[in-house]
Amino acid sequence: MEVKFRFLGNNEYISEVEGREPIFIKGPEDKPSNRFSPTELQLFAMASCSSSDVLSILEKKKVILGSFSCSITAERASEHPKTITRANIHYIIEGENVDEVKVRRAVNLSLTKYCSVSILAIRGGADVTYSFTINGKLIDEARKPKID
Repeated sequence: MEVKFRFLGNNEYISEVEGREPIFIKGPEDKPSNRFSPTELQLFAMASCSSSDVLSILEKKKVILGSFSCSITAERASEHPKTITRANIHYIIEGENVDEVKVRRAVNLSLTKYCSVSILAIRGGADVTYSFTINGKLIDEARKPKID
């Protein structure tokens, strides 16, 4: 695996990976920009990696989804290195036969076994939790991942 980027000036970069859409990235300084920071991209990576796992597991369990979305909230250390110290991944699921036990199991498998990005954050000391809403009802809130 290889990724490349080029400096654009003004503390901004653009990815240059053949055959892929470009990603514009701002440097870690707090200068105004409409670009994503490396830490924001890490959060996107955590949430999308885990979401892919969860969706795949639920599909294998024959869960019929109407819609799926995900958000992630996080806190960073105030001193350098300003790593992610806490993150909560919130899965929002709509569907006919969505069972909270199946969702919880899928999330736990993702966050403890499959999602390398989230597992790396946990191993790096981040307090990663999850929550989920099924058909408009909050089921779990800030729960630590574990295999039941």
